Amino acid sequence: MDNEIWLSMESLWDILTAGSVFIVFHWDADGIASAAILLKMLGERIVGFYPPRVGVYSLEALPWRRISESRASVLTVLDYGLPGTAYEDLSDIVAPRSVAVLDHHLVEPPRSRGRGVLHYVNPVAQGLGGEEDWPATSFLVYSIPGVGEACDARRCSWLAAVGIVGDLGPVIEARPRVYGTAARLTGKSGYSLRDIAKVVELIDSCYRLLDEECIVHAAQLLGWASGPRDVLDDNRLSRAAEEAAKALRTAMDRVRYLFQRHGIIAYYVESDA
Repeated sequence: MDNEIWLSMESLWDILTAGSVFIVFHWDADGIASAAILLKMLGERIVGFYPPRVGVYSLEALPWRRISESRASVLTVLDYGLPGTAYEDLSDIVAPRSVAVLDHHLVEPPRSRGRGVLHYVNPVAQGLGGEEDWPATSFLVYSIPGVGEACDARRCSWLAAVGIVGDLGPVIEARPRVYGTAARLTGKSGYSLRDIAKVVELIDSCYRLLDEECIVHAAQLLGWASGPRDVLDDNRLSRAAEEAAKALRTAMDRVRYLFQRHGIIAYYVESDA
């Protein structure tokens, strides 16, 4: 394995602040919160941010036209969960631009840089910890040396908790260590995990509607928000949550019983969202 692809946390910030950055981020709460932290920290260095096509995990799903038009020097991919071979290919495709990947999913890591410049940070894939240590990519971004301190000073550590609560949901209460981490991050900003759960429900409504522009809006909103209240009071996200709830009710009304066999009950449902 080419050890040079493993970018140290200390070096990561140097890469991200060396030029202009385009962010590709997963469409759920963790990806959105991860992007929002970088938006707060990097400001005008970020020349674009957009999710891949919702529900699709492949390089083809990336927003290629936007990436090309941005002319960013660093393409940063957050929380997307692709295997390492995909990032080797991505590095080849976008060269001479750099590719920086931050993730916490258990995937096969890259084995080489390819022909491009690939910086890969995924402690779980690298065998440097498990989900208890790295429960969300937002927490990984927050843990970059200097970022956590800056977030604490700006009362934005709650963003790291958004990713944790978003990924684990109610299960977080059965994970004392992770629950404690999320509560500590939220408490630093003076909010509760109940506030964070409400934020997650709102921003996750966007991907449930397959609405990529809503996802971008959520990331931008979290990027400038002073706290959860700015998110909870947002009209666009409130409408999205109402639409998602309506779509779910409609889908449930269409559920059709198929069969019960060997302890398994099968139903059929069809929905656009």
